[in-house]
Amino acid sequence: MNRVGIIAVAAAAVESLRPTLVPRGTTQQALVTGACVGTVALAATPVANVPTPKWALPAALAVGVWRGSRHVRAQRGAYPDWQPRPQDTPKAVAAGVAAGMIVGHLPRWAVAGSLAAGGAIAGRRGGSQTLWGAAVGLGAVGVLAAVGYAGAQWELGKLREVGNRADPALRGGPRQPLRVRRSGLSGRLRHPGP
Repeated sequence: MNRVGIIAVAAAAVESLRPTLVPRGTTQQALVTGACVGTVALAATPVANVPTPKWALPAALAVGVWRGSRHVRAQRGAYPDWQPRPQDTPKAVAAGVAAGMIVGHLPRWAVAGSLAAGGAIAGRRGGSQTLWGAAVGLGAVGVLAAVGYAGAQWELGKLREVGNRADPALRGGPRQPLRVRRSGLSGRLRHPGP
């Protein structure tokens, strides 16, 4: 990976550490970091050959370490009622960057693997290597999409549990106001005359 790609991936990893309304556990932070890094790795591929000065990489990494430490401190100070702290930040960032880099290289690997599998199937069964490769690729995409959706739903459920534990008012779903006119959502607001 060249300098532009490394700078882009580092920036994505740092920005994934920004605090949110609910603290993220290690797994959730790894998923957020992985999504950010994977998106940037895919987007940085077309600009991979842009020339950059040699000092740009160390400068960007220094700024990234500084910004990342600020985000982590902000996360730790933002949730005083959540004890113990649910996140192992270095582990989450390392796992997220590794997963994001795999996602960034996945399209190239998927095309090569699909064509190789298509060639093997075409050699045994006959037919077009390209068509067999496309069929294998589409099947793999379907399986990965289903697994990814199931995993995302499972993690979102865990994140909801953390939020419900932290705020008892969220338990039991939405509550109706005792008086209809108190919510401001139904009927007209009546203002006293001048």
